[in-house]
Amino acid sequence: MSCVREFTHERREVICLCSSRFDVRLARESDYSAFKKLLDAGKHPAFIGKSMMIRNASQGGAIFYEFAGQRIAVSLVNPRYGILLALNVHPAHRGHGLGAAIVRFLI
Repeated sequence: MSCVREFTHERREVICLCSSRFDVRLARESDYSAFKKLLDAGKHPAFIGKSMMIRNASQGGAIFYEFAGQRIAVSLVNPRYGILLALNVHPAHRGHGLGAAIVRFLI
């Protein structure tokens, strides 16, 4: 999974645009495999079982974040209480400000 990058002429540094140009898609109950695959790729420390994901997905609380046609992060929110249960960014996009951008989006 590669990151789309942009060169700045002033400082000659590479900047990933994923934190400012991601798309958001609600996960459906049938998306558990893809959701779990991204959690596993990022080595999320907590076990997110199928029933937990399905329960929150049915209420609009399972979310995919996509960039350049690829899923780059997931979050699981309890919509009833507004609690962030899990957030995982794919390792290729860590350190780009994506996690902070997602939290700002969720607030």
